[in-house]
Amino acid sequence: MVLNGFFTDYFVAPKLPSYFQPLAFAIGLSANTAAIPGSGEVPAVFTHSWDVAWYVAKLIDSPKTWKRKPSTIGDKITRDEFVRRIAEEAKWVKFNTTYYSLEVLKQGRITEMPSHPFVYPFLPKEVLQGLLAAFGVMIEEGLFNSEVEGTVNGEFPELRARTERELVFEAWKA
Repeated sequence: MVLNGFFTDYFVAPKLPSYFQPLAFAIGLSANTAAIPGSGEVPAVFTHSWDVAWYVAKLIDSPKTWKRKPSTIGDKITRDEFVRRIAEEAKWVKFNTTYYSLEVLKQGRITEMPSHPFVYPFLPKEVLQGLLAAFGVMIEEGLFNSEVEGTVNGEFPELRARTERELVFEAWKA
């Protein structure tokens, strides 16, 4: 298992190649909407699946012994930074942004985003919302705030994971 934070693919598909379907968690770029769990100020790691794949391929080919929990980092930003400094700048539009508390998240409630109904045939609404609410709690509690030091990124300096800014601007630039 390679830890990678959140997959950026959910925010840039289908605009950029990915095997993921778009699923807005907190930030719906297609709808210019953000429903931020918690404060929005806790950093979280985001990495595109293709960048993770490059690092995993290098790990597999490496004669070195793997760390117990190898991790990759594409970018480490807060949800507020994602919205204000990346999404709004890329799209040249002000997002409709709301925040909801940890108490609401712990009740399994989140704001439904436009991409959610497409998932309901595979994952019922209550299950999806509970899952995404749990992710919101984990972000706010810092569980996606991985340390940059000691990642596989440093072991393979010839590879460079793309940042959120690079990916979102490529996908959504107005």
